[in-house]
Amino acid sequence: MEKRILAFIVLLFMISCSVRGENKIFTWNKEGIIINIDVPVMKENATIKLSSLVAKPRTIILETKKECLLGAVDKCIVSGGKIFVLDTYHAKALFVFDLNGTFITRISRTGKGPGEYLSISDFTIDENKKEVYILANGNLLQYKVDGMFLKSIPIKIYDRSAMFIQYFQGNIFAYVQNYKSGNEDKMLLKIDPVTGHVIEEYLSSLEHNCGWNEYTSFGHSFFFPVAGGVPKLAAAFMHTLFSLDNISPAITIQSQYLSTKKDLLGVKDMSDFSRINYQKLYNMNNYLECSRFIYFNAIVKKAPVSVIYDWNTNSPKVFSFLRNDLVYKEAKFLPYFVCSDNKGVYDLVHPSVFYLFLEDIENDNLVKGLDKIDLLRKLDEESNPVIFYYEFKDTK
Repeated sequence: MEKRILAFIVLLFMISCSVRGENKIFTWNKEGIIINIDVPVMKENATIKLSSLVAKPRTIILETKKECLLGAVDKCIVSGGKIFVLDTYHAKALFVFDLNGTFITRISRTGKGPGEYLSISDFTIDENKKEVYILANGNLLQYKVDGMFLKSIPIKIYDRSAMFIQYFQGNIFAYVQNYKSGNEDKMLLKIDPVTGHVIEEYLSSLEHNCGWNEYTSFGHSFFFPVAGGVPKLAAAFMHTLFSLDNISPAITIQSQYLSTKKDLLGVKDMSDFSRINYQKLYNMNNYLECSRFIYFNAIVKKAPVSVIYDWNTNSPKVFSFLRNDLVYKEAKFLPYFVCSDNKGVYDLVHPSVFYLFLEDIENDNLVKGLDKIDLLRKLDEESNPVIFYYEFKDTK
């Protein structure tokens, strides 16, 4: 029952729903790419096939054994030929697998001693130094990628707490929840990873996040790494996706359905917002950027819309559903892009919908000739998740 309740929550953001959008405006200026998303009518079949963007997948089955059992997947990054998977709730650890899914090591130091933690929130990787930073109990715990602990760095903030972190150009950027209100409630901090001191603060929640300053969790970070490029940031009610290089807009959404400060008056948590303001647009997520296109999702009227911006034509398109025709004969949920590299993208079968994936296997709903399909048929409810890796199609 608990699995199905969790799956229902995730499916509010992932499962197909028939909403069609018309993008009316495109331009490039100080607000970045401006995309207009308006969905005045409900129509069917406004879908796009995944096969139009990427090639047939390679299947990665994460090894299942006692040392690496995953109860949840809160974040996944592929770096240096390794897959890093974070489980903040059940295992409270960071697991490392190779690109074939073979378990390598577990990075964790649970406890109350020096360099140990009781809870874990996020992680990020310095790819040049091959070091991992784990956000735990208000500290940055620094490790080598092989799991060797280096040091603990207390983050010097006292009126707010860091929720998510992203390494970029020698600094740690942190998205924070504030415990105060006012025009100076900055959501984004640049932190020195050596001292833990705040270097600079950006983006007022009043100006950029409809005044929303409470804890918000959609099961994903608000940072979106870009392979070989600049990471992006979009919080729950932000209508603009920001680049971290100069904290400038990369994409700005325009719509009659944008959330406003007024919508959030009296709202105590996300369940209140979803119940009262079910017509609104929020939660830009599942962001993917490559040399050919940009892809992301947003929630409108409690249903996901899929937006694709084509670099070659300089034009955006809005769909109700990105249909994964490379894995499923009939897709039930959206691809869940966890990260990418210069050649392709990694799509996780999220643990919360894993039982649906097993039903697809049992009901022969996987496409013929899918990589490792015989091994997939041996999976059960205790198995670790599956990742599909798709190479981008030729841009020519």
